[in-house]
Amino acid sequence: MAKMGEVFDTVGTHGQVIVLTCSPGRYDGVANAHRIDLHG
Repeated sequence: MAKMGEVFDTVGTHGQVIVLTCSPGRYDGVANAHRIDLHG
């Protein structure tokens, strides 16, 4: 997952990346991530 975070960091500098997940903690390594909690 650390490598995936690096990919999102790189791609995110040039565009938007949207990830829907039920395990948001897996993406804690993504720098400057904007997270929106949709559970309700």
